[in-house]
Amino acid sequence: MKIKLILSSLILFLLLNYFVFYLPINYFFFFSLFLFFISLLVFYKSKISFQKGIPFFLLIISTCISIWLIKNLWLKEAIIFLFSLLFYFIFADLYTLSSFRFISFSCFYIQFLFVLSCFLLTDLKILSLPFAFLLIAGSFSASLYYLFWHEHISILESWLYIILFILFSLEIFSILIFWPIDLFSKTMILIISFYLYWGILFNYLNKMLSPKVLIKFLLISALLFALVIAQGRWEII
Repeated sequence: MKIKLILSSLILFLLLNYFVFYLPINYFFFFSLFLFFISLLVFYKSKISFQKGIPFFLLIISTCISIWLIKNLWLKEAIIFLFSLLFYFIFADLYTLSSFRFISFSCFYIQFLFVLSCFLLTDLKILSLPFAFLLIAGSFSASLYYLFWHEHISILESWLYIILFILFSLEIFSILIFWPIDLFSKTMILIISFYLYWGILFNYLNKMLSPKVLIKFLLISALLFALVIAQGRWEII
């Protein structure tokens, strides 16, 4: 099974490079739609629970949008490489061959791409800010729902924690709107907030939360916030 997954990831990497760099962008969109619907069919035929497909379908959507918006060729290549790599880990998880640590990383990376894409679309005046937040909130909700499902948390309890994070992220999003800082830094601030929330909550749900663990997450998050703000490009109003 591992060999099949590795070969599939390699073939996908080569195909994506061909569609992105050697054909018009329209062909890449058609290929992405084809991959999306083929994956739906595979999940349906295999009778795999829809929760397991959440990271993969979010990965397809966020990768497709980010490749369309980002102009730097090296960044596109990096996104394609990570897509192929995460394709392996996500599908390996379907057969319990992948650790939860890698799946959590997949969710953080997917959210980074998705949030950055939404900010770029608002900057291009394609999306309004309220609609962009709705998309971001929906993406965060889907990832958190998957993570809670993976941890066997009840649906009611899961949605309670999801709603709390959406309210928390709404406050941060509202502040970021008025900050004259670059879009990458705004994206990182939201992702760090996601990391802080999930890290503390994961340890709490697994009865591993202690003052030492709490302080560790707070210090790491504070350091990351400080680095992002210090390195960010501030615009003079």
